Amino acid sequence: MPAAPAIRLAARIRSAALALALVVVSAGGAAATRPDASENPDASAIPAASAIRGASATPAASAIQAVLEAASAVPDPTPSARRAQAFAAAYYRRNAFRPVWSVADPSPASAVPGGGAGARGERVDRVVALLARAQEQGLRARDYDADALRAQRARPLDTDAAARFDVHLTQALVRYLFDVNLGRIDPATLGLHMPARRDRATLEAGIDAVLASASPADAAAALTPELRRYRDLLASLAQMRALAAGTPPPPLPVIGRSLRPGDAHEDLAPLAIRLRWLGDLVDDAAGLGSAPLTRYEGALVAAVERLQARHGLEADGVLGPQTLAALAVPPAVRVQQIEWSLERLRWLGRLPAGRFVAINIPEFRLWAVPAAQPGGQGVLQMRVIVGATVTATPVFADAIDAVEFNPYWNVPPSIASKELYPKLARDPGYLARQQMERLGDAGGDRRAALASGRARIRQLPGTLNALGAIKFVMPNTFNVYLHDTPSRTLFARSRRDFSHGCIRLERPRELAAWILADQPQWDAAAIDQAVAEGRNRTVRVTAPVPVLILYSTVNVDADGRPRFLPDVYGLDAKLARALGD
Repeated sequence: MPAAPAIRLAARIRSAALALALVVVSAGGAAATRPDASENPDASAIPAASAIRGASATPAASAIQAVLEAASAVPDPTPSARRAQAFAAAYYRRNAFRPVWSVADPSPASAVPGGGAGARGERVDRVVALLARAQEQGLRARDYDADALRAQRARPLDTDAAARFDVHLTQALVRYLFDVNLGRIDPATLGLHMPARRDRATLEAGIDAVLASASPADAAAALTPELRRYRDLLASLAQMRALAAGTPPPPLPVIGRSLRPGDAHEDLAPLAIRLRWLGDLVDDAAGLGSAPLTRYEGALVAAVERLQARHGLEADGVLGPQTLAALAVPPAVRVQQIEWSLERLRWLGRLPAGRFVAINIPEFRLWAVPAAQPGGQGVLQMRVIVGATVTATPVFADAIDAVEFNPYWNVPPSIASKELYPKLARDPGYLARQQMERLGDAGGDRRAALASGRARIRQLPGTLNALGAIKFVMPNTFNVYLHDTPSRTLFARSRRDFSHGCIRLERPRELAAWILADQPQWDAAAIDQAVAEGRNRTVRVTAPVPVLILYSTVNVDADGRPRFLPDVYGLDAKLARALGD
């Protein structure tokens, strides 16, 4: 279903649920029985009608019970909304259905600091304002009914209306807190294998604390991701929103096939204006306004090279189709790209407490991050080669537990049967020349034997070995690992998705020294000697080093500038569909 109709359908269903709640509250009747858990995965967390009717208290508490009972009969169709609905219902139940916002019971006994009778408390206003500003976190204010809550807030509220408002605001805030902390969707639904997310009990205790706080809007800040990169992306998001809301620059000049440094052009002023608008050309660096710009040179070329580097392109200064396409992307599109990257960071939660290795697939780059890295100091970085589109590197988390010198390459059955067997059939001497050997039962259909694993091919350690001189062992179901490579030329390219799924390293010996740094006998000289010996040898890591293989098409450079990267596997589009964007 297209995104817009899907959103309208979800809104109609939510409106129907609210209408049912109004009918039940006004009639004082019982709602329909609770949906079966097989039809509503979150239904088990919503108190049943009989449980909600359990204890009576003030008229306000009774009204809140009725609202919750009606809501449990018609769960919201959106998973993140159902998650909030279930949590809010359980929270009210634990607290004897007392109002959270002191709008349903004006008695002094129910007052909360900062609240007030008649729904006029500053506490409520600040929470509604927080929900209305959800876009500042890369979220959608409409998901939290900010406009509807503001309209309800402005009207006089009797006991029943105040109860509906109380539940509505609680559910909206809880949904916001879950979304900003864990993400709007579960990455597992997209086939991604992220590390275990934040401890659910700790998160729910944090939400409890926000709901009980005198300043819930301020307390909510503690549940936003603590990652520096998250904060940097929020700053980039605000910058892109400002560009999107402002006056766009004039159209780019018409350029033929390409424009190279030193080439003449009739009018390059629109290009200079666009580069300044995007922040890649500093003021007056190109003499903008002082004379006609008719030659592509100097500061203009340098600005284009900066833009190319920020967009994962060859920084050669040539204005070709890819560079012109990057220049033409509207800021509103970049806003969405940043929002998707923020969502992915929420899935990650906290980074590992000690040292770790991170790889961003669209950036083709690895970072080895020490346990304490003030300001990012001491981080080892290098280029990597990742899986091609048809043999994509998976998004997952694991840990390096050994470094293997001069490894054997046990050729995966798919490669052995599809790629090596045809070569072997044409050329019986192929295996010997590639320093490979065939092992296992090769009787009967040899291709079938290779495909099933009854027979296998492995490559001996040596200069031809596809894994190079070093392999980093991290057992996983994908059979993906980090390794050296004898083919070095591909590292010079800006886009490096060429492998069968494993990750090739630009400087594997440096990573080996970093991984084995807590074992003094394995310094750089010892690593060089182990490689030179040519003997297969495995060194266990003292403590496994976590590896995060991530996918984000936006990063932030050392100067705080956003880097927009190619969506090599089309995962941005897949995430957009899942989010309804």
